[in-house]
Amino acid sequence: MSQSRTQRLLLLAAALVVVVVAFVVLRPGSEDHPASTQPAGAAPATTTTTTTPEAAAPTPKPKAAPIPTVRIVDGKPAGGVKKIAVQKGERIRLRVVSDVADEIHVHGYDLKKDVAAGGTASFSFPASIDGRFEVELEHAGQQIASLEVNP
Repeated sequence: MSQSRTQRLLLLAAALVVVVVAFVVLRPGSEDHPASTQPAGAAPATTTTTTTPEAAAPTPKPKAAPIPTVRIVDGKPAGGVKKIAVQKGERIRLRVVSDVADEIHVHGYDLKKDVAAGGTASFSFPASIDGRFEVELEHAGQQIASLEVNP
């Protein structure tokens, strides 16, 4: 074997040793043992993360639909009978603010809640029955809302 070829092989072996040592010394450590991967006195390794604008922006949450509110003034719905329409399977939400005491009755679903004078009654239930239903002040016999559940 010629001397220049031997020198090239030794140079190649030395370069390989340098690369392996550099990899071992500079490789990222595990989160469990960060000190074991750094030589004594070395500065802690830092990680830089680049994000795209799409990844950095939080995903906007869909806005919740406002809760339909019926205001009872002098025992009658202010502004007339409130119309509420939903699709079957959606959640029906309704709030009644009343200046008179009575029972709120959602016909068809047979849901009832008492409301005090100056009080509020709230309903939240799944639209499981399609059709048109009356919501009324039960004792006064006054319709306050019309609920339509579409199939």
